Amino acid sequence: MEVEIPIMANPALSIDTGAAANLDTNSVSNSVANHELSAAFNLSDHQMRKKLRYYFMNPLEKYEAKKRKPWKLVFQIVKIVMITVQLCVFSSSRFQVVDFINDNRETLTHYFTGNRTVYRVDQIIQQINHTFFQYAAIADTAIGAYNYPTTDGSVPPIEFCVKKYANLTFHAQTQQYRFNTTILNTCENATGPIDPNQKLRSFELTLPQDWDRIIMISMKFSLKTIDLRQIQFYNDPDCYDLTINVSIDNSDHDGKALIDVRLDHRRYLCSKKSNKLDELSTYSITGIIIDVIVIISCLVSSILCLRSMFKSALISMIVSEHFKNQHNKSLTLEERMEFINLWFIVIVASDSLTIIGSGFKIFIEAGDFHDYDGCSILLGTGVLFAWIGFLRFLSFFRKYNILLITLKAAFPSVLRFMFCTAFLYMGYAFCGWIILGPYHEKFRTLNTASECMFSLINGDDMFTTYKIMSKESYSAWLYSRIYLYTFISLFIYVVLSLFISIISDTYETMKDWPDIKQQSYLHEFVSKGGPIEPSSYRDPTFDTLNVCNCGTTSRCYNISNWLAFLCCCNSSGRRLLVNFDSECQ
Repeated sequence: MEVEIPIMANPALSIDTGAAANLDTNSVSNSVANHELSAAFNLSDHQMRKKLRYYFMNPLEKYEAKKRKPWKLVFQIVKIVMITVQLCVFSSSRFQVVDFINDNRETLTHYFTGNRTVYRVDQIIQQINHTFFQYAAIADTAIGAYNYPTTDGSVPPIEFCVKKYANLTFHAQTQQYRFNTTILNTCENATGPIDPNQKLRSFELTLPQDWDRIIMISMKFSLKTIDLRQIQFYNDPDCYDLTINVSIDNSDHDGKALIDVRLDHRRYLCSKKSNKLDELSTYSITGIIIDVIVIISCLVSSILCLRSMFKSALISMIVSEHFKNQHNKSLTLEERMEFINLWFIVIVASDSLTIIGSGFKIFIEAGDFHDYDGCSILLGTGVLFAWIGFLRFLSFFRKYNILLITLKAAFPSVLRFMFCTAFLYMGYAFCGWIILGPYHEKFRTLNTASECMFSLINGDDMFTTYKIMSKESYSAWLYSRIYLYTFISLFIYVVLSLFISIISDTYETMKDWPDIKQQSYLHEFVSKGGPIEPSSYRDPTFDTLNVCNCGTTSRCYNISNWLAFLCCCNSSGRRLLVNFDSECQ
């Protein structure tokens, strides 16, 4: 990186330009370089204090000081509005697809299934044949606009699959069985119903004798449909490829088989023109234009934030060097963190997610991409971070900043409190899962047990939790009462109250925050001295990165140091971007 820093006139540090012109920078010794570096950072405390005061100003205060319009702040606000509009446009399209698919899933479930649970083998055969008959007649009998994925409208075969054990023989009388754990999954294309008196297709299975070997029977086929309800003057209908999978699940082997219908879909633009771009509706084109504008805005926002973060890192090193040389004191970690603006990190994260999500959305609008869930997660999280970043603007006002101050101050205490509470919570979760799980639906798994406990803490559905506990085991029922009474009393009346009191006490302490905050050495240094005339910030030579104090020179010196800074000025003291080993222009 090649940077030249403006230098304010200081006769004590002036360099003989004639002698400097004859120097070869490659021959400058390390001692001379270190001497130049030491002189370069020989700023007075007043100058450093002035730079730090300006650095810690918010955009409104900087506007008052330099009369420079806070266009970056306005740009961030406009960007938040734009990505929110983008999200609203996407949600409208997203929910149209979700509603259409959910309605079709409900329709096809009723169309292809009778009872969702069957208990006899003849009911299984009836279900298989019912699926074949309904599939063959759906184009003529269904209310919906369904058709087969063939050019001539013919009925394609159904992919009929059986998942089974290689061998299983069980004799109930003698309680003996022969069992081969190998699982076979075979499929064939079938065009008609099965005969109950013959083997099940070509799978060498006879019902009901071989039913115990069967794990699952599935029938998979495809249909085409069109969403006609979204036709508007600005929007064209979407076409869908539907993949339906009707399954008969016997994996539990518990005397009943569950019938389920799964529906996968692929959305694409209905073809009506030769040019694919011409197929896009006005609505889709408008959405793509908004996406492109949002991507450009987020790129600019990220560049500005990364630039500010880089400048903050440079200023942190400059201040650290000044304190070390002038005050023989190093900055603490807390003081260094003052130069790290976490809001910029949040904004960059928001911009990155929004850029990727917008790219996904463009491909979705063009019909070449179908990952709605991934796009929703990216755009939704990006908007979440963007609106969280909006709190940064409220931090400029003391009365509106109390939320952030309270959260920041209470976070360590809350984290310690939650850490201790987690052990108590997990103990109750494991206990409820293993004891109440066999008799209580809400404690059937560890995940549902945790969800039920969290709901109880918030006072949700308490009576139902007591009521649905099975009385099959009196000891478990009695234990459930002791368990629920102690958990609710402990977590609502003790844990939750203590949690609220931590936040309340922190709020009471921090509402007068500017008056009671313990200032660090850095803030004490900045606050010393009298007020600085705002007009001094409007000096064209003022810059927070102007850290050099030397006379006029026309020669650049390559200073081998971790700061990689260069004191190089012209007669006007204007900062220049030049090569380390070249002459100042």
